Amino acid sequence: DFMLKTINLKSLWKSSMRELGVLIALILLIIFFSITSPYFLKLNNFINIIRQISLLGIMAMGMTMIIVVGEIDLSIGAIYGAAAIVCGMVLSHGGPIWLGMLCALLVGVFFGILNGVLTTYGKIPALIVTLGMMNIARGAALVLSNARVISLSKRTVDAAGLDVFLF
Repeated sequence: DFMLKTINLKSLWKSSMRELGVLIALILLIIFFSITSPYFLKLNNFINIIRQISLLGIMAMGMTMIIVVGEIDLSIGAIYGAAAIVCGMVLSHGGPIWLGMLCALLVGVFFGILNGVLTTYGKIPALIVTLGMMNIARGAALVLSNARVISLSKRTVDAAGLDVFLF
């Protein structure tokens, strides 16, 4: 019993030292960037960082649940891209923002259900299913957008709604 506690303390110490190293690196980066740029410690910069990280954070939460159960999903980025293309297409054709967001959500749900059905009922490994779905979603996004950028302007979308949507 004593040996087991010793081993657990050693692994806990190694784990906490690794996390402490990441924290120290983060603090050093914050110090470096605050010295080299007068804009780094400004509120607008923090809001910009949070806006950019929020999308990755939402995807990371979903990926965490998948990894916890011992699976993997390689298609999440491509599905996100396809959903964004669909939302942009709806908005650029004069559709309301809520409809664009609903369509994007439905695209994500469709691909997710397809991944789940193929993995669960088709007994195909998740790595293979999501690798294939990644290419399908990426191809669908390219076909739907004609491999062009979909730009949103205040001429095609409700001006006040577009500002809120983009924020």
